Amino acid sequence: MSGSFGYELDLSRLDGEEREEIRRQVGDFHRFAPLVRQGEYYRLSNPFTDGLAAWAHVSQDKGEALVCAVLLEMHGNMTDVYVGVKGLAEGCLYRDEETGRLYPSDALAELGLPLEGPLGQYRSFRWHLVKCEA
Repeated sequence: MSGSFGYELDLSRLDGEEREEIRRQVGDFHRFAPLVRQGEYYRLSNPFTDGLAAWAHVSQDKGEALVCAVLLEMHGNMTDVYVGVKGLAEGCLYRDEETGRLYPSDALAELGLPLEGPLGQYRSFRWHLVKCEA
């Protein structure tokens, strides 16, 4: 969603499950397009040295953020991987819209979001964080 969004495939060869997945992806693209286009962009890692490509789009009012990451390298005995988030409002909570987890913004900036679940080379991650109202 941060570059060109599209598919290079023959739609007539897709089964129903694949078509539904594309519908969900296109829906997500439209849902997040204003944030991606109008939000502030933050590069969260250096993909040439970190083994991870990570970036965030944060709304002008800091009310929401879309954080994305792609794991570029896998190796034995990997330590836990975290993505530090920049651009959030200080001293408040953000809720991950998918999991409902709450994160203090200061902890997200200092420690980051953990990459959870089965890890694999080129596995992607996405978090939609929304600022909790006091």
